[in-house]
Formats: sequence, C-alpha cells, structure tokens
Amino acid sequence: LAGRMQTPFGRIALTIGAQLIASERQDRSLDYLLAQPLTALEVFVGKFIGAACSLTLMLLIGFGGAGAVMAIEGEAGGVGGFLMLVALTLMLGLAMLSVGYLISSFSRQTAAALGIALTLWLLFVIAGDLGIMGSSLVLGLSPETLLSLTALNPLNVYKLVSVDLLHTSLDVLGPAGVYAVDRFGSTYSYLMLGLLALWIVIPLPVGYWFFKRTDFQ
Repeated sequence: LAGRMQTPFGRIALTIGAQLIASERQDRSLDYLLAQPLTALEVFVGKFIGAACSLTLMLLIGFGGAGAVMAIEGEAGGVGGFLMLVALTLMLGLAMLSVGYLISSFSRQTAAALGIALTLWLLFVIAGDLGIMGSSLVLGLSPETLLSLTALNPLNVYKLVSVDLLHTSLDVLGPAGVYAVDRFGSTYSYLMLGLLALWIVIPLPVGYWFFKRTDFQ
C-alpha cells in the first residue's frame, strides 16, 4: 500500500510545487504581488505554507474514505498503522512539494518547470528500483553502498521507513534493507525519518536564494 500511495501523491505534490512561482512569474501576476508591502521571505514562505495546507487537506480527504470504512468495520487494531501511513505519506508529499518549489523558484516558464519536474520524477522512480538493482548486478555494489544510494532518493527513503514502521520485514527491500537493520538497529527508523525531513527542509532555503536572485535583481 505504501508503494502504491507514493506514486500518485508524490507526483501531484511535485507538479504543484513546480507551478507555484513559475506560473505567476509567467503571467506577470508575481510582479503585482511583490509590489505589495511584503518581504520576499513572506511571499516565499506564505506560498509554500498555502500549498502545504492544500496538499494536507487533499491527503486527508483521500484517506478519509478508508478511515471511515475502518471505523464502520470496527478495525481498531489497524488504526495505529493507518495513521502512521497517513503521516509518512504526508511527509513524502511535503518533500516532493519542497523539491518542486525549488524547481519553480528559478523557472521562468511553467512548461519548463513541469518538464524539469517530470524528468526528475522519472529519475527518482527509475533510479529508485531499476537503477539500483541494475547497478548492483553490474557493478557488484556492497549493501552499504546500496543503502547510501537509497538514502539519496526520497521515494526510497519513504518505502524503507514505511516498511520498518509498519512492522513489515525489510527483507522485501533486498540487501540494502537487511544491511540497514544490522547496521543501525533500533535507530534505523529515526535515521530514515530524519532523512525524509531533510528532503522537506533543505530545498526551501536553496529555493529562496534562487527566488531572490531571479526576481529581486
């Protein structure tokens, strides 16, 4: 379920983020907004918070039907895992929104921003599974190297932490998952959550730098 949820929601979040500034920059409405008595930081942060709230609402509505069914069926035992999945999926959505926002911060055309976002999404998806598996077979990469490559992809980080926190064997993720448990033990989940949080936080200051460089020259 975690793997199926990441694909549509992560892609939607990435495309929303990629359009946030680029679309307004293209139709010149951003110039009007920046002419108001607002600082660049207020504009940048405010737009991201608004998009994050909309994304959160979208996720809650999407999961609401499943939650209602669980409540009707009285499956209280699965509520904890269900809420954990919602929280992790929201973190992934915010991470992809942040990456898309970074793309939008320097793109002058909406089409260009969406093109970059789509290309990056394909790289994440292909490098996430097929790329790592192929590299492992061809180059004979060690489990430690595989885990390092996995950590560089937010989709893979989401899958790793979801499988662990939802109490599913990491064996399904191959040698990288097994190595992660052996290497980090009980701190593994916190490490993966921290990496996912970094994917939310790090693109924002970089995007703000591009935003000021592009629109405040």
